[in-house]
Amino acid sequence: MEILISTFFTVGLLGFQQQNVTHGWYWWAAVTSMAIAAAQYVMITSVAHGGSCILMGLGGAMGVTASMFIHKRMRDRA
Repeated sequence: MEILISTFFTVGLLGFQQQNVTHGWYWWAAVTSMAIAAAQYVMITSVAHGGSCILMGLGGAMGVTASMFIHKRMRDRA
């Protein structure tokens, strides 16, 4: 389960970061970069301990779609 959650956050944050850069949100881009580093550390550690490819894919798919939804809501409110 750790691999699903860590991949959710890694891929989700990467998607969120792309949106931040595209829309010129400098502060959010800087903060997101630090969060990406932490999420990648946990994800890599999980892979080293035998994480499942299926759970990684599922976590990534959920993470990127969640980040797209959240970022759109943030833009609509700004």
